[in-house]
Amino acid sequence: MSANKVYPLLKSPITIRGMTLRNRFMLAAMGSNFAEEDGSCGERIQAYYENHARGGTGLIMLETTSIAWPAAASMPNMVGFSNESFLPGLTQVVERVHKHGAKIAAQLNHSGKVSQEDIVAGRPLWIPHPL
Repeated sequence: MSANKVYPLLKSPITIRGMTLRNRFMLAAMGSNFAEEDGSCGERIQAYYENHARGGTGLIMLETTSIAWPAAASMPNMVGFSNESFLPGLTQVVERVHKHGAKIAAQLNHSGKVSQEDIVAGRPLWIPHPL
């Protein structure tokens, strides 16, 4: 039995709060570690998300992004999302995803006391309570 018969709505558009997705396929937020060492979105990560959009994904959830980069990063090569210096690469990701008809959102992250990149670099942890 085909997926179209078992899940007839899977390939159909859906509108959520005014945003229409071309289908109900979603790429979950995962840590690809494809960002550049400075947290920017270079060619590698741009191509990664563009390929998912080209393949038919309706909604792409950009991987965990550091809202205080480089502080509070939970992994190396994490996407930075904390100031305007990240906008050129992020803009390219969005444009390349939209070119193929997909939508994109971001998972905002602050890793708090488990910010391994802060620990490795010897930076103080940004947490609400001292350890």
